[in-house]
Amino acid sequence: MNTEKSSPLSIADRLERFAACSVGCHSRFGAEIDSRPDGLLRTNHTFAILLGGLCCGSDVPGHGDALRPLGTGPFFARFLLYRKPSPFYFEDLMPASKFSFSLRIALLGLLFTLAACSLLGGEDPRWDTDVPRSAPLDALLGIWGPEGNRIAFVHTPDSAATEPGSYNQLWTYNLQTDTMRQVMRGPLFTPHWSPSGDRLVFHSPIPQYLFTVDPDGQNLQQLTGPDSPNPDLENTVVGKWSPSGKRILYTIEAGTPRGVSMMKPDGSSARILIEYGVQASWFPGGERIVYVNWDQSIEDGSRRKQIYVADTDGTNQRKLTDLKNSRDVGWPSVSPKGEQIAFAYNDQVHLMTADGTNVRQVTGGAGVAKQPVWSPDGETILFWRRYFDDPETPERLFLLDVETLEVEPVFPAEDH
Repeated sequence: MNTEKSSPLSIADRLERFAACSVGCHSRFGAEIDSRPDGLLRTNHTFAILLGGLCCGSDVPGHGDALRPLGTGPFFARFLLYRKPSPFYFEDLMPASKFSFSLRIALLGLLFTLAACSLLGGEDPRWDTDVPRSAPLDALLGIWGPEGNRIAFVHTPDSAATEPGSYNQLWTYNLQTDTMRQVMRGPLFTPHWSPSGDRLVFHSPIPQYLFTVDPDGQNLQQLTGPDSPNPDLENTVVGKWSPSGKRILYTIEAGTPRGVSMMKPDGSSARILIEYGVQASWFPGGERIVYVNWDQSIEDGSRRKQIYVADTDGTNQRKLTDLKNSRDVGWPSVSPKGEQIAFAYNDQVHLMTADGTNVRQVTGGAGVAKQPVWSPDGETILFWRRYFDDPETPERLFLLDVETLEVEPVFPAEDH
């Protein structure tokens, strides 16, 4: 795994490097600069300084964010390093005329802009770019157990094509003993542990009823749908046990009314809290929730989702984010200390502080990252990624180190 992470240079360091690179550019382009008229001398000096700024940001850790997408910095760096020193004058490119003078001014302005971006650019992306390969084991919708050494997840074994009910089964995996165990056959989705670790809540496919079950697959109890305490409730998904174990958050995702809802673990006292809200999760104290809803403040009529917080009775709703192109934002998850929120956005995992500030991307790579979930110690985030170029095993589970941003597969390939 690539563990070397770039860090930003100070402005003083960048100025020093900028000056050094400019001197290098002058030595390459100005071998006979003193023999030219004063006007040409000044222009060539400017040209050398600006090219120095471009080279300054080409291959230096912490530099060149604005240049790398265009390849400008590396191009000039290699051009200067590998061409033979010879007389070069900016005026040789364009004969004197009003039109060429305007073009020279425009080019100098462009070079100045790129040099400034290179000089003042921020640090490189810090997410892991060398993630070890995952084993071809289909796994998604992972969730940490309360003790931090087990996860529950949804898995489709290789035998699914020939065995009815084999798709999307409920499994557990012990990270300490490296053992997998089947809890029950599928299909089912979004498991979530009780805080005591003795029950799991999940939902079935359409018409989407909620159930709870013991980790060994015993004592199955239906909470919504026929023969349950809520026979008229359907489209009930994404159940989340409260930190106290006394309530379950869930979403009614279709029909009217619909939205973020709550019930007791036995299915009683079911009620809607926030209309149209989805994918709600608890803050650690159990007094607030975070969820996704349509942004009602948009006046142009565009349908954009944002992340909100509210009290557990549905009051004091407050929008945290103002994300662009946010139809796919989802799965907010609060850290154990309540200080940060992880969420999925633009196909990657993002983090922000609990007040909605300091939004930043923390994963990169192919596929679509979904459902980030904090470990009980707050040091690791479990998430899954869907790959569209692998129809056999399109879903894989990964672990993100919150401090280093290194990513490891939960089930690494045998050669790793």
